Amino acid sequence: MGFSKRQLWPSLLNKTCHFTKLPTDVLIDNVCMHLDAEDVIRLRMVNKFFLVLTEHPSIWKRLLRRTTFPLPPLPPTSRYAMEKLTGLEAERLVTRAISLDKIWREEEPTHVDHWRVNTQYFINSMVLLPGGRYLVASAKDNTHDGYLIVVYVLDHHYRAVPLAVLPTKKVKAYQLVARYVSVDRPGGSEGSKVTGIAISYVITRPRHRADYRKMQHEYSAGYDMDIDVELVHECFCVHISLDDLEVLGANKLEPGSRKYIKLAGRKESPFCELVHLRSRSPFGTITLSEVYGIPYLAVVKPGNKIVFQQLVPNTGTAMLICNPFVPNREHKIQCIRILPEQHQVLVVRRIEVEPGQDGRAVTSIELHDIPLNLTDEPIEVSSTADMDNVLGNDLHDLLDVQIPEFDIPLWDDRSFRGEMDPMMYRDRQLTIYARTVNPHGVLRMSIKPEKVERPSTDPIAKRLPYITHYKLPNLAKVRTLEAVEGEVFGILAGAYRSVVFTTSLFDICLCPQLRWVYRYSDDEEHPAPEQMQHAKKTYPEGLSTLRALLPGSGGARIAAMAWDETTGRLLNIAEGSKELHVMDFARAPRTDTEGRRYPLCLPLDLSLAENYPDSDDDIESIDAPPDINRIQLRSEVVHQATFGSPVQKTEDLIHQWRQSIGPDGDDPEEVAIAIKEEPLDVVLD
Repeated sequence: MGFSKRQLWPSLLNKTCHFTKLPTDVLIDNVCMHLDAEDVIRLRMVNKFFLVLTEHPSIWKRLLRRTTFPLPPLPPTSRYAMEKLTGLEAERLVTRAISLDKIWREEEPTHVDHWRVNTQYFINSMVLLPGGRYLVASAKDNTHDGYLIVVYVLDHHYRAVPLAVLPTKKVKAYQLVARYVSVDRPGGSEGSKVTGIAISYVITRPRHRADYRKMQHEYSAGYDMDIDVELVHECFCVHISLDDLEVLGANKLEPGSRKYIKLAGRKESPFCELVHLRSRSPFGTITLSEVYGIPYLAVVKPGNKIVFQQLVPNTGTAMLICNPFVPNREHKIQCIRILPEQHQVLVVRRIEVEPGQDGRAVTSIELHDIPLNLTDEPIEVSSTADMDNVLGNDLHDLLDVQIPEFDIPLWDDRSFRGEMDPMMYRDRQLTIYARTVNPHGVLRMSIKPEKVERPSTDPIAKRLPYITHYKLPNLAKVRTLEAVEGEVFGILAGAYRSVVFTTSLFDICLCPQLRWVYRYSDDEEHPAPEQMQHAKKTYPEGLSTLRALLPGSGGARIAAMAWDETTGRLLNIAEGSKELHVMDFARAPRTDTEGRRYPLCLPLDLSLAENYPDSDDDIESIDAPPDINRIQLRSEVVHQATFGSPVQKTEDLIHQWRQSIGPDGDDPEEVAIAIKEEPLDVVLD
């Protein structure tokens, strides 16, 4: 259902507008229930009455409940349960999902907001959690060896605020991974899980304290370097409670103020160590996942080994040894991804050329069962992949393999997503990205899922009636992109929305010079959900999967980048800078530092619009007022405030408009015409 301009404007702005005389509960429960999100926003643009009406929480919560497509997540705590969500939070979820999908499919997608914030530290790498609220960064302060893990909150009244820091033994943390999980903390009461963020990282340090001066700190970036120092590699997994973060993150106190520092000082260290692994050989890929409510850490070690550790107290490690299946050729694990519902791990291995022989390295893709350890002692299990579960004879020289994980709600998610249909977040195509060497480019492969009905005797059959299985015979080499000569691609992989960027082939610095940034997605494989109204819009055929997001990115040397596909939020920070750039590709309601939402309720008295036409036939007969600039300014005020422009720009426009109307106040006819001319088809564009 949609509103037309001719149907609404005359009746709503007329002196005798009977529609506004209806009881509010009738409008909310009997009229707005038939509207979708874009209709509600169109209605909001009519006048102040409907602006206030469409902010009612029940309207947006109703839209939230009947949504059949995945929405951006919120932290999985009871604070964000459906009954506790504010109208602003519910509106932000719906509008972000719709506007991101729409903007991402445009021929020239552009960010709708770009803001900067001082991080207070030099960031080396960072991970943005799904939903875009929390950022975890490996950082350094102004001292020589002050390396830290820093947790920031982004959707804050003061933009971005560091909430917690964890020193990392005077060396840089790398292989940074973060995920929402619920765990039984060591020493806690049995069965009382704490929901928070699990953060895993690796550090490399000299075994002997006297060797610290001999080792350059940049070694800890994870690159192979020739250094005559005995090293120790350590893998940590720590947990921080969301309740502790929300105490400061949801507080309106000014960061750094006396009251803020006093509140923060009441808290003990929020970090709890869950896993600490030590090795003389370097660690590889790390992944965090949840298998039917049990959180897992999996980390790769040399020798085709994968260490699995349940994040459960008094549980031993389980080491999976993936046996080589091609004789006389070195096998090296490049990437892994846990597949929870089939209790297997997807392994991508590089098989080198036999020494002394010509040829090219090939890549194998395998499935192995996850070993289960029910004791408190470590175990080892060997596995040889079934040749029916091995593919890759035609996959050559692949590097930087990434298998992005789906954003699936936690098993005990207590946010609004715990009340949504859990199957809407499953049954998605699994995607594998890799860089190719000859020629330089990007390869994307996909595995389509198979839905298998769960046995009725399974205790979770009622909750999840189907099991999602990924089988290697369903793998297809979808597309290969070739880079421009002299350039190579970098990948910020997402399950269905990814970002790729280009750097010089000959730039081997830790902070490469950025050239171009693109969106990468296949609209045919991931069509817009039918429930979205804009899905009816036709886009030009034959659009490339690669479309420029930040063309000609200024050639800055980038220290770190992060991407959240659920909210369309892209972050980057330049080498040697503390200024974090945040670009949002989705629209959302805006608030000021006092928590007041925009648009501001402007002082419009539409009951004075005596000269406004009484019928549709009279609309075209209205003569334009003499001072058309004043009308355009008023219209711009409404438009800028409605679509979340920067706060200062909106306030400046309001000030200019107030000056333009003079001491006599509003000219009702000018106001009516200005609002009438405000286009309705720009909503969420």
